[in-house]
Amino acid sequence: MTWLKRNLSELWSVVLPVVVFATIGFFVSDYLQQRQETENQQRIQQSLDHKAQQLAEAISEKLTIYQYGLRGVRGAVLSAGTEKFGYENMLNYSQSRDLKLEFPGARGFGVIRKVTPAALPQFLAQAEAENSDHFNFRQQNVHTHDLFVIQYIEPMADNKEAVGFDIASEQSRYQTALKAVRENRAVLTDPVTLVQAQSKKSQGFLLLMPIYLQGKAPQTAEERYQQLYGWVYAPLTIDEILSSIKTADAQVQLDVIDIAFNPQQAFFKTTVTDSTLTPYRAEQQLSIFGREWLVRLQATEHFVTALALPAPRQIFYTSLGFSALLVVIFAFAQLTFLRRLQLSRHRAVLAAIVENANEAVIGLDKQGKISSWNPAAEQMFGYSEAQSLGKTISQLIVPDAYLDEQAQLEQAVRKGEKIRYVQTVRQHQSGQSYAVSLNVSPILDEQGQFIGSALTVNDISHIKLAEQKLQQANEDLEHQVALRTAEIERVSALQRSILRNANYVIITTDLNGMITSFNPAAEAMLQYKESEVLGRYGLDIIHDPVEMAEYSQQLTSQLGHQVDADITVLVEKTKQGQTDTREWTYIRKDGSRCPVQVAVTALLDQQKQIVGYLGIARDLTAQKELEFELVLAKVSTEQSPDLVFWLSDTAEVIKANPAALACCAGSFSHADLAKQLVGDRLQHLAQQPDKKRSVQFETEFEDATGVQIPLSVNLSRIRFEQRDYFYLVARDRSEQHKRELELAEARRLADAANDAKSAFLANMSHEIRTPMNAILGMLQLVQQTSLTKRQDDYIRQTEIAAKSLLAILNDILDFSKVEAGKLEMDNHSFELIALMEDIGTILSANLGSKDVEVLYQFADDLPQLVVGDSLRLKQVLLNLTGNAIKFTEQGEIVVSLEVTARSTEAVRLKFTVKDTGIGMTEQQLALIFQSFSQAESSISRRYGGTGLGLAISRGLVELMGGQLSVESRYGAGSSFSFELWFNCLTLPAAKSDLSLLKDLTVLVVDDNQQSRQILSEVMRHYGCQVDLASSGEQALQLLQQNNNYKLVLLDWLMPGLDGWQTAEKIRESVQGPDMPLVIMVTAHGRECLAQKQQEEQSQHLLNGFIVKPVTPNRLLDAVLDALAGKQMFSNALQDAAPRQSRLNGLHLLLVEDNPTNQIVASELLGNEGAFVDIAPGGTFALAMLEQQPDKYDLVLMDIQMPDMDGYETTRRIRSKATMLTLPIVAMTANAMQSDKQACLDAGMNDHVAKPFAIDTLVHTILKWSKSPVDPSSSVTSVQQPLLNPALIEQALQQGVQLSSALNRLGNSVAVYHKTLKSFLAELELAIVQLKAGSTAVAEKELYLLAHSLKGSASSLGIVCLAEPAAAIEQSIKQKTALDLPRAVERFIADAEVFIRFAPVLLAETAPEVNKPETELPDDVELGALLAELHSSLQSFNMSALDRFAQLKPALHQLNPEWLSSLERALDQLDFIQALLYTEQYQTLLKGSN
Repeated sequence: MTWLKRNLSELWSVVLPVVVFATIGFFVSDYLQQRQETENQQRIQQSLDHKAQQLAEAISEKLTIYQYGLRGVRGAVLSAGTEKFGYENMLNYSQSRDLKLEFPGARGFGVIRKVTPAALPQFLAQAEAENSDHFNFRQQNVHTHDLFVIQYIEPMADNKEAVGFDIASEQSRYQTALKAVRENRAVLTDPVTLVQAQSKKSQGFLLLMPIYLQGKAPQTAEERYQQLYGWVYAPLTIDEILSSIKTADAQVQLDVIDIAFNPQQAFFKTTVTDSTLTPYRAEQQLSIFGREWLVRLQATEHFVTALALPAPRQIFYTSLGFSALLVVIFAFAQLTFLRRLQLSRHRAVLAAIVENANEAVIGLDKQGKISSWNPAAEQMFGYSEAQSLGKTISQLIVPDAYLDEQAQLEQAVRKGEKIRYVQTVRQHQSGQSYAVSLNVSPILDEQGQFIGSALTVNDISHIKLAEQKLQQANEDLEHQVALRTAEIERVSALQRSILRNANYVIITTDLNGMITSFNPAAEAMLQYKESEVLGRYGLDIIHDPVEMAEYSQQLTSQLGHQVDADITVLVEKTKQGQTDTREWTYIRKDGSRCPVQVAVTALLDQQKQIVGYLGIARDLTAQKELEFELVLAKVSTEQSPDLVFWLSDTAEVIKANPAALACCAGSFSHADLAKQLVGDRLQHLAQQPDKKRSVQFETEFEDATGVQIPLSVNLSRIRFEQRDYFYLVARDRSEQHKRELELAEARRLADAANDAKSAFLANMSHEIRTPMNAILGMLQLVQQTSLTKRQDDYIRQTEIAAKSLLAILNDILDFSKVEAGKLEMDNHSFELIALMEDIGTILSANLGSKDVEVLYQFADDLPQLVVGDSLRLKQVLLNLTGNAIKFTEQGEIVVSLEVTARSTEAVRLKFTVKDTGIGMTEQQLALIFQSFSQAESSISRRYGGTGLGLAISRGLVELMGGQLSVESRYGAGSSFSFELWFNCLTLPAAKSDLSLLKDLTVLVVDDNQQSRQILSEVMRHYGCQVDLASSGEQALQLLQQNNNYKLVLLDWLMPGLDGWQTAEKIRESVQGPDMPLVIMVTAHGRECLAQKQQEEQSQHLLNGFIVKPVTPNRLLDAVLDALAGKQMFSNALQDAAPRQSRLNGLHLLLVEDNPTNQIVASELLGNEGAFVDIAPGGTFALAMLEQQPDKYDLVLMDIQMPDMDGYETTRRIRSKATMLTLPIVAMTANAMQSDKQACLDAGMNDHVAKPFAIDTLVHTILKWSKSPVDPSSSVTSVQQPLLNPALIEQALQQGVQLSSALNRLGNSVAVYHKTLKSFLAELELAIVQLKAGSTAVAEKELYLLAHSLKGSASSLGIVCLAEPAAAIEQSIKQKTALDLPRAVERFIADAEVFIRFAPVLLAETAPEVNKPETELPDDVELGALLAELHSSLQSFNMSALDRFAQLKPALHQLNPEWLSSLERALDQLDFIQALLYTEQYQTLLKGSN
């Protein structure tokens, strides 16, 4: 800033001219720019005007040539004569001209005839006759003046629409035609829309030229119109005309406007799309054929650019740049002049400074010789300037000892270095030496070359003298400081030792409260390191701010002035010379709190001024805890309801608590009470060793009212100050005694309830297992008959479902074990894939009509045979998949298995069940595994269920060593998974010919993406080449493109074309050897597919089918079967192969009261070759065994029977010496372990649970039977007749499940017929009893009647009667008498309806009556046969039914009335009544003989 002020005047002399020159240059440049812009605009407008004129001339010239064409046509007309000119002439003329080449833009040339209204019919007739194919007379508007009709125009192909058009019907064309006649010249119309170019609105013209009858034009307009023949004309389209003219290319926009046309607008316009329009325009008016046109051009940026005009801005910048150059040159010259002036001034200033300086300033040249020597140098060294010039410094003033130093300084300066403040010695002319300070700087020329140096010398001898004095003073001071420091170090060491070893917290601060010391005790208590807090934090970091605020208020009140709640509150008292001692709460680094007692004092210096503060703190934690314990012990003792005494070793009471004192009030002293409680136990305890310090005992104490109070007493010995003291506590246990009695009673009641529960479970086991035995038994019977493949599949699936139901029953019976935590796993080997196939069969049946697919996704490395509890695993998977089906309305359920870990002998498998159902929220997930809980209450109402399933599943998974987990998102589905370890076993692999699958081309068709992916992965694993299709339509397209597919896996239910329709179209489109095999993949069962084939009568449409979910094994079997040509369905009956008779020759006694179970057991065992006698109760069994004790090889004993149960029957059998070793096997639904043990305790040998498997029963019989068995004989199944399907459907509508009933009866229609007849008789009798009123029948009898009707109806599948009969039974059982009359009325009504339908059932199930082929037996043979029947009935053998059927014709001849009674008794399995009728027949036969 100083330099600027000093040189402002010189700078102003430079800046002002520069500004003036720059301003002038700018305005000159701007003027040149504006002039160039004006010139450019003039050139643009001139160029645009010239182009507009060229375009107008080109348009005029172009349109003029069409006049020549019109004249040619007119000449042709006149040459041929107006009367003779016709279509042929027009065609010849047209063909003689090249219209496209000569007249581009013209649609053609034609002739318009003037026709009067009177001559119109004749004209039209002539025109149509001449050109009937193209002439079509029409008008735009109806009018009354002459018609101007287009008669000819060529070429015809482009103008057919114009022939026959009356241009006089359109006003513009009409006026133009008249104008051509008036002016006798060619005239253009207004812009019109040509009939042959309707898409080009108002872009067409008609050029018309009149033709006269005489050839020459008359003089006047009226005469010309009278002589008018017509007009020759040419239809023109402006765009086609102007397209042949090189108009404005892409640089201008062209508008052509008809000035007279209203509205005035451009009928031709070129649009520019790749450039921006400018405001430059040019217009040129054009007169053409009676019309005034305006040609308008508008320039684009491209047009302006193409002119290559000089840019005005460039002119501006060029001129401005030239001006700037001049300004720069001027400024540089001025600055150079000023620089030289300043340099001369500067040199003058420097010379003055050197001359007047106090320091010696010496100038040296390049050789080191003195070139200048100021007066200060003369005074300092004694040499004059004349004496020193030309000599060197070394010669004059450098002592000999410092010559080397001088040489080094000169050398450094020559290198360009600056030397500052070098202290050395120089000498006077007199030889006296001085201490001096040197500064040497090099002098450089403009090129930076060394040309000399400048030396400045200061005399510092006086400074050196002062330094010597100062050094001496410093040495004296340092000695004193050393002595003082040693003293301080000694004191500090003592203080540090005190700080390090003190047990108290010692903290010091400065006046601002910042910590200055922090001893190890403080570190230990407060958890801070000294380095963390020193100088960084104040005491507020360890103090409770609440306590500081409270103490602040207290001090403010005490001292009478405000005390802030900061460091001030801690040190305020110390400022007044006091020590502030009080309790505080310190806060440690981790936030924990510590009670302390703190004493704060001030730190004073030697002047008694406060320099800091000292705080000493003592930890009160242990003291506070001890105080609390003492107070707590005191309060506990005083408030305790127990009697507490402190006794001396002589049993004197030292102290007693208030409860003890209160107990003694008014009756006896507390010393007497203590002695009464202690007795001699105090002396006994005192004599025990030290390890025995207490004794507990119970006693009683009689209070003042005489009530005996039971007490629990604890006497403890305490050793204190070399003496023994005793602590006695006596507690009133009256309430405890009362609770013990209550607990004992509660335990008794709980044991009774547990016994009742066990009895209930045993009962339930029997009641459920009894019908289950019938179901599984009947299924096994049916399997031994002749069945179609379809029927066999039904039976197999039903058996799987029934066994699953039995497994669930077993789970229910194991409930008590689950509660007690005693449920054990039954580990055994099983095939993993077979288990999943069983589950898949059940799941496919559970889907119903839901739009849900169950898919299996198995890893390739799954083991075949594993060891585990398959039943529990199956239960868990069925539960999880069942839930998934329940909560999924649409989508898919994927059950996946994968290997997550593997060892040499075991594998860990991960099971996952993932659905696309309703999902769960986070709140629902928290409750999902709780017992009796579902996601929310509405779930139970909507989907049903108890909420136990997932809780049981989790428990089972945990018992198997896994953990059930779930992931779910609301609205997006859930995924349950668990992992289990299984031991692996080796299973011999079934050898299948997989070479057939190598490179097999397969097409998988399924709308479900996951299903497609799974099927394709399995087939690719077997080596197939797989393509995928998501619909039937896409599959057909692929088959059309590629006809090499050998196999199609086809889903049934798909949108659009379903699987069945797709299969039909495949069979239609692909014929011959290229026809692929088609396998249907469906979620429906075999029966639905078979029914569909029967309905469609297309037995050969499919080559196989697979039911979802698909396992790799099922898929492989189906594909190999299809490739081998096996039939999918067969309605032929399978002849049962001869079976081995495993029980051949054994005599068995079946003790069973249930008729259904009698039939099941006897039939199954009979099929195994055994002879079975039936005892309907325990009494009958005893009688039969007493008569023939050695007949039976084994007894099958039911447990629950009406007359005598199985336990009592067994005990009585074992009481007979002859039957002690007779094998007895319990066959009952009582399946609990306690039931099994009860059977063994009663004397039975073994136990078989109902429903039984025939293999298990046979194995047990062979185990205990002592008689040898010859299995060589075989048994062949007998084919049973099948009922009409229409009857089965009709019965189902009536509430009769005929198929189920026949399955239970081994498909024996004859047995069903007999049982039905018996039931009808029972039903009619029951209706009579019920109609008499429920009061007329005892409640017990009514209960038994309803129970009997329910059982009989259920056996026959008559659900419509079984349910109301069960309602009656339930009403009586639950004592709901109000419901009983209504239930009876319902049963009677339903029974009467069924009785009306019963004759149909009887007729359809009646066996065929065949006339005997042989003669009736004679009396001797008849007597023998009756004896065999009597023996079978007497032994309750089911063979009696077959013997009766053989005797029936002969017995009918003996006595028909007895026959019907005997038949009815046998139908009802009433063998005792049948035995009486048989004896009557025997008596009758003997009497007749």
